[in-house]
This record gives sequence, C-alpha cells and structure tokens, in this order.
Amino acid sequence: MEGETTKRTLSLAKGRNSKLTPKLTSKLINPAIVTLGFSTLLTFSQAASAYDLDPEPELSPYSQIDLSGDNLAIALQTGDSNQFDIYQQGASNEGWINQEGTGNQISLEQKGSLNKSNLKQDGQKNDIRALQYGYSNAISIVQEGWANGTYVNQVGENNLAEVNQFGVASAVAIDQVGNGLSSVVTQRSDNNLISVKQSN
Repeated sequence: MEGETTKRTLSLAKGRNSKLTPKLTSKLINPAIVTLGFSTLLTFSQAASAYDLDPEPELSPYSQIDLSGDNLAIALQTGDSNQFDIYQQGASNEGWINQEGTGNQISLEQKGSLNKSNLKQDGQKNDIRALQYGYSNAISIVQEGWANGTYVNQVGENNLAEVNQFGVASAVAIDQVGNGLSSVVTQRSDNNLISVKQSN
C-alpha cells in the first residue's frame, strides 16, 4: 500500500518435529503462512487488516512459503483479532484456510499422508477445529455467522466430512473412525446442534 512502511520478521525452525512461530510486525499484519519439513507447527495471530504482498494497487493478502517437505498449508486471513494454528506431520498433506471477520479461530492438525482440508469461515467469534490422522482423508467446512462451532475428527483412510453451517450459536461435531466413511451436514438458523459419530 502506498505510503505505508512495514517491518517483517520471520523466525524459522527446520527438521523433524520442529516448531515454527512466525512473527510479522507492521501496521498491516500479513495474513498467512505455510509449511516446513516433516513436522511443523505454525501459529499465527492476526491483529489488523491485510498486508499488500505485490506491487499492484489492490490488496492481495495471500502468502505461501514452502521451504521443504511435501506438506502444504496456505491461509488467507482478513479482519481483526483472527487466529489460526496449523500442524502437519507426514507427507503430501494439504491445508487451505480462508478466514474473514472478527475474533474467529481455526485449528488444523494433519498426521499421515494425502490428507486434505479446506476450511472457510466468515463472521464473528466462530471456531473451527479439524483433525486428520491417517491416509487420504478429506474435510470441507464453510461456516458463517456468529459464535458457531465446528469440530471434525477423522482417523483412518478415505473418509469424507463436509459441513456447511450458517447462523448464530450453532454447533456441528463429526467423529469418524474407520475407512471409507462419509458425512455431509448443512445447518442453517440459530441455536442448533448436530452430532455425527461414524465407525467401522
């Protein structure tokens, strides 16, 4: 952005089971991050709007850093006081986060290989927790509104969970333990609760 001066600081730790805490400081704090190595912990807390990453006049708060390993995590975050945490261990896992609004939180943990998560959230004080342990599992979550919560836990292989939630103070919980399980949930309106448990 023209006329803005920024300072960026990034701390990195490489290797197996390493921890990464990226810190970016500026008037406009960069929304997002990445993956490193075989086992990385990414913790990022955003406290402002987007940081302009390209020379074009429009904002494009989209950042990808791929230093080593086959895992990939990309996050786009705009708004105020939003936070996301990403932990990946294994190979060829993918995590995609798109978060807008105020006071929202997303946590993603992937252990294994070929797991994929696409998490999108907009509104205020919403919370998404996604855990994948195993091989070739997939999670897709779209959540909009205020004070909603979605929790998905997958253990096994080739499981699918899809959640679309819109409203106020609603919750969805999906627990999948096994192989080849599938759950699709759509919830609208306020003060609702859906709980799904699948196993084989």
